[in-house]
Amino acid sequence: MSPILIGVVTCERDASWLAAARETWLAEAPALIDVVIVDAKFLFGIPDSYEALPRKTRSLCQYAFIRGYQHVLKTDVDTYIRPKLLEIPEAEYAGRLRGKSAPEYVPDGVANVCDYCSGGAYWLSHRAIEIIAKADLTKDVAEDRWVGNTLHGFGIHAAGVRGFIAPTHVPVSDYLKSANTVALMQMESPRQMRDAHFGKFDPPVQAAGSQPDHFPVGSMMRNQMR
Repeated sequence: MSPILIGVVTCERDASWLAAARETWLAEAPALIDVVIVDAKFLFGIPDSYEALPRKTRSLCQYAFIRGYQHVLKTDVDTYIRPKLLEIPEAEYAGRLRGKSAPEYVPDGVANVCDYCSGGAYWLSHRAIEIIAKADLTKDVAEDRWVGNTLHGFGIHAAGVRGFIAPTHVPVSDYLKSANTVALMQMESPRQMRDAHFGKFDPPVQAAGSQPDHFPVGSMMRNQMR
């Protein structure tokens, strides 16, 4: 058994995404990394809906904790992974860091006290796995926010990982054409995932992130590059 478990969270609605993942990175995931598909079949009795995402994530952690995994990488089915580039972070909980949710998007009675990792992909260490596996569910249907706030209550804070997921304002094709070693990227369509995997992009002209236009107008990074 590998010390690493990748859990790909999906549902029946996203069957085309799962098919693309199976044809691409899942077909080539090295033997030293275990992978499970977290869907309705994996989770008997849990609704296959967006509202059930926290329950799916908790069940993934229960599965991992019982089997003794030291690290879990929770991903969404639209995330493309380069398994050979994965590096386990030192932090107990790490991914693409985002701030607290805007208050208008948080239901009454739901914790929103800390930064958390975007749900596209994030790492959990053994202690974090155990905490989520045993955690009580709340009214929060945003599993990434629920995970972040739950761990925060135990003194585990979200950590950002440089180059972890291609920022949404930079075209995925730019990252794939560049020399950047981005291990995880959220895709816009199943076709884009296949194109990324099978190299259907032109050779690079400049590395992604090296041009001002790769960053939002008015951003500090863009201004520094002018």
